[in-house]
Amino acid sequence: MRLELQSGQFSEQVIQQLMWKVQQVSEQVDRTGLTAVTTAVLLAASALLAPFVGIVPAAATAPALIIVGVMMLSSFADVQWDHLEEAVPAFFAGIFMALCYSISYGIAAGFIFYCFIKTLTGKSKEVHPILWVATGLFILNFIILAIL
Repeated sequence: MRLELQSGQFSEQVIQQLMWKVQQVSEQVDRTGLTAVTTAVLLAASALLAPFVGIVPAAATAPALIIVGVMMLSSFADVQWDHLEEAVPAFFAGIFMALCYSISYGIAAGFIFYCFIKTLTGKSKEVHPILWVATGLFILNFIILAIL
């Protein structure tokens, strides 16, 4: 049972990482909206094929994860490390992704630290209300996880 649970979590992480990279590429390349439609169709297909992905042992997918990790780290070159308002959230997002083995926890940390830094620097008005709501929900999620 534990092996099946781990392979399911592993499959979810791979799909999350691939979707994140696809989103980055589509933002740079897509001009017609066809990329979004293609992504939606392939995501639906991957949801149907997810049980079969669990059959593949984790060791067989390690090279693909290394390549995806290298592609994710290449985006760190675009971060303006001398601007702390941008660098601190990016740093904590990367650290949380690596240490928690979860892209969603990394994104949550990035959101939380971004809002925190903007508040500390007196620029909280620059943060979009949707980001405040998402950050609040992330914090609520962490509190619920800590209690349960």
